[in-house]
Amino acid sequence: LIGQLGINYIRYFWTQEKSEFVMSGPALVLIYRQGLIWVGTLACPLLPLVGVLSNLVFFHVNYRIVCDTCRPPLKRWSQSRNTAFLTAFLLVTLILIIIPISVVIGSQQVINLGQSSDCGPFGQEKPTSVYTKFQQQQPILLQQIMQWAVSDSVLLPLFLLLL
Repeated sequence: LIGQLGINYIRYFWTQEKSEFVMSGPALVLIYRQGLIWVGTLACPLLPLVGVLSNLVFFHVNYRIVCDTCRPPLKRWSQSRNTAFLTAFLLVTLILIIIPISVVIGSQQVINLGQSSDCGPFGQEKPTSVYTKFQQQQPILLQQIMQWAVSDSVLLPLFLLLL
């Protein structure tokens, strides 16, 4: 942001000409930042709050740059075409981020979401012990399907998609 401010304001004060604001660059930066926030949320649950504040600062800096140093574009921003592209790009980013996160969550050696060592209200038991008992009473094939359907590597990406 400091570099953006410096380049735009120095160029404006040096040439006294207002340049055209290129919208695609900041839009892609916001998509990249959103992807980083999605990845980091697993490790730091407060990261979405920090991301919102950071994006507000980013928006305000770009707003000041546009108001002070930019002129209206010669060619109008085609909202429908660009919006569809950026939305598709954001969806691809989300899918590419969910894959490694679900692998990390699915491997018990990295993160164990179900058991703790005498910490919390469940102690050594999983919070889903009732479901586990019900699952054990089912046929083997149904047990495997139920085990996969409620695994961390399926439920967390599904939850993130629903957000």
